[in-house]
This record gives sequence, structure tokens and C-alpha cells, in this order.
Amino acid sequence: MGEKKTNLPLTIIGAIAVPLILLFVVIDIANDLRNSNPYGNSVMFAWIIYIIVIAVFEYYWLNR
Repeated sequence: MGEKKTNLPLTIIGAIAVPLILLFVVIDIANDLRNSNPYGNSVMFAWIIYIIVIAVFEYYWLNR
């Protein structure tokens, strides 16, 4: 019971952050395509953030 309580906030953060970041990436790609710039810097920045968030989340999830 105690372990589940400590991991619940992390699960909620992961469940909220991942779709938000994915949504941001999709919107950003659509924006860049509209501006004829499919390789915008903001897309790469968003993917770097996304990879870091996933890596941190997985690390804590596996070492709970």
C-alpha cells in the first residue's frame, strides 16, 4: 500500500505530461509544415524534452 502511494504522483505526472508533450510536438510539426519549414528548431527541442521526460519516468518507474 505504501509503495503504491509514493508512486501514484509519478504515474499521474507521467499520464498527464506524455500526452501534453506529444500534443505539443504534433501542433508544432503542423505549424512548421504550414510555414514550409518541416525541420523547425522547436520540433527538435520538443523531442529532446520528450526523450528526457520518458527516460526519467522510466528510470524511476523501474527503480520503485
